[in-house]
Amino acid sequence: MKWAVVGMGRAGLLRAQALESDVRVAEVIRSSRRSGTVSFEDVLTGDARCVALCRETERHYEDSRRILEARKHLLVEYPMASTASEVACLQARARAYGLVCHVGHLLLMSDWHASVKNWLHHSAISECDYWFVGGFGRSPRRLVQREAWGDLVVPRIHHLWSWFGPLALEQAQVAADAQGFQLDITLRAVSGVPVRLKETRREGTVRHRGVQALDNHGQRLTSPEWIREPGLFQKDTTHAIDVCAEHGVVKPRVSAQDVLDVRKLADTIQHSLLFPNG
Repeated sequence: MKWAVVGMGRAGLLRAQALESDVRVAEVIRSSRRSGTVSFEDVLTGDARCVALCRETERHYEDSRRILEARKHLLVEYPMASTASEVACLQARARAYGLVCHVGHLLLMSDWHASVKNWLHHSAISECDYWFVGGFGRSPRRLVQREAWGDLVVPRIHHLWSWFGPLALEQAQVAADAQGFQLDITLRAVSGVPVRLKETRREGTVRHRGVQALDNHGQRLTSPEWIREPGLFQKDTTHAIDVCAEHGVVKPRVSAQDVLDVRKLADTIQHSLLFPNG
């Protein structure tokens, strides 16, 4: 099976390396705006059966649509698209053409994610907080400039959705300045448990995350500690190869319905966001 990788930033390079290490992949074609690679148009007309799309978020929908129209399986970095209607459109095209439309979700492949899910399943909790801190580099800065808050929260919403099932929005607010932002989102699980997502981005901040929960007596529970896990791009890419190579047999780790429902929730957050300082 021949693959193409479109976009040669950090994600694209890691995807290409992961694909090249898999014996089932006959060739990996690299495409970017840099010299020495093939053009996106050549990828669309070429003989690569599968495409990993690693370009800027705002290009995901249009590029994904063209890849599917070219009758190629698709692996796209999250978010798949910037609105639920766009996600639904891509999924409908993939179904119509008998193609894979798969979105990468690296942390869902991690041992930490599985440990938290197991811990929550066996704990009687009354409330839960999920916090994430990270740098304010080019990618999140571009999303903030576009006011694409829904795109920013999609990955963390997927983590919470995997742990708790469907979630409903209660309140969302953001405080932002030139150095970064802080998002506070209050959700409620179908079980009735309130779930709070807090995401903070600041220049020079080292990425970290954690989960805190209280039991039914208000006592704090000890959650699995997050550590960086190497090889998640490899795990996620191998899973995508499995899904494409055995289409219809191997199911994506995240169902198409969950991808769509999480995007709907991200859209609701986007449209309901409060700006206390603005």
